[in-house]
Amino acid sequence: MPRHSDHSVPSARCASGVLVIALVTLVACAAPTRSSPPRPLAMTLVDRDTLPRLAPGTNRHFAVTLKTSAPPAAVWAVWTAVADWPTWDTELASATLDGSFVLGATGRLVPRRGRAAGFRVSALIPDTAYTFTTGLPLAALHVRRVLVPAARADGTPATRITHEVWFDGLLGGLFASRFGPAFRAALPRVVAAVAARAERMGVVRPIAP
Repeated sequence: MPRHSDHSVPSARCASGVLVIALVTLVACAAPTRSSPPRPLAMTLVDRDTLPRLAPGTNRHFAVTLKTSAPPAAVWAVWTAVADWPTWDTELASATLDGSFVLGATGRLVPRRGRAAGFRVSALIPDTAYTFTTGLPLAALHVRRVLVPAARADGTPATRITHEVWFDGLLGGLFASRFGPAFRAALPRVVAAVAARAERMGVVRPIAP
């Protein structure tokens, strides 16, 4: 009777080990762990009277920045009232937060189109900026909102607000191609709506950039 080579078992084990290492490496590389964008994005101040058709940038990484006369506290109050996000974000049907708005807090978003998804506050500078992250299969969607106290040429107080969005992960490009165009089209109106709502809260008049 022919004898099987003793080398077959080690070879099979070696192949399995290589496969496991490859899978672990793939998952590790694909794991969306960034709470900051992969590269800086040039921020262009948008005129609220002539909003662009698309947010500046690419489908994978884009942002809108504009200036409002609302005080920073009013903008922050609008941004952190999660249940009210659908009143100014036209892409959302509902939004909920589990507990307080703190680093690591989680919640749930129900879009007007597509499936509901959870999110996590992945970065937070109180009263200044935060990022929330939504997990996708082998990818992630990140939304960062930043406010900077500013002033007009005449010295009148103002606030510069930025909404920045990016996809990352192994399949980030695929999701960017699928959802990026619609998100870029909606974002200018979304940021303008945030400014308008904050201005009403702060009882101040709108200003031009």
